[in-house]
Amino acid sequence: MRNFLVLSSLILFTFSIQAQSIKDKRDGKIYATVKIGSQVWMAENLNYKTSGSYCFDDEAINCDSFGRLYTWKTALNACPAGWKIPSKDDFLELLSHNGGKDVAGAKLVEGGKSGFNAKFAGDYTGDDEFYFGKGENTSFWTPTKANVEDAFTMAIHKNGYNIAVYGNLFQNGYSVRCIQK
Repeated sequence: MRNFLVLSSLILFTFSIQAQSIKDKRDGKIYATVKIGSQVWMAENLNYKTSGSYCFDDEAINCDSFGRLYTWKTALNACPAGWKIPSKDDFLELLSHNGGKDVAGAKLVEGGKSGFNAKFAGDYTGDDEFYFGKGENTSFWTPTKANVEDAFTMAIHKNGYNIAVYGNLFQNGYSVRCIQK
């Protein structure tokens, strides 16, 4: 009986971690969350509609499936209360908890072992064009400036699940994955 109680407790505890979520009070959307190391992340891309955000190919179904794409200035204030866009260092810690940059990509994508569930949402160039179409790559904003016209993003490319952290133009549109403050 004692072993059954311990096993039952472990199953319930494991399930409760996987089932965590938050509700964005601004629009009522519910987002799954996942704890990775000491960090708590949204386990899906933000889909809060605001000026400076876009659906891939301007199709609402893409926002429903992949979340919205945000300009950098919009991304800075896009996360709900108690959450923020992750810094470059937050992403580096995420990569470290998943085996480092060379192997983390496969663990971070949808269906990977981490629970982060990155989807290949594509990008917006800021010139009313979408490129690196959905299904090929995804990039996530950080608040960290790379220089006077760029901020750092973390990108995951489907081809080999390669990860890169580099600067991108402020006016481009990329996904936002919020982290708990």
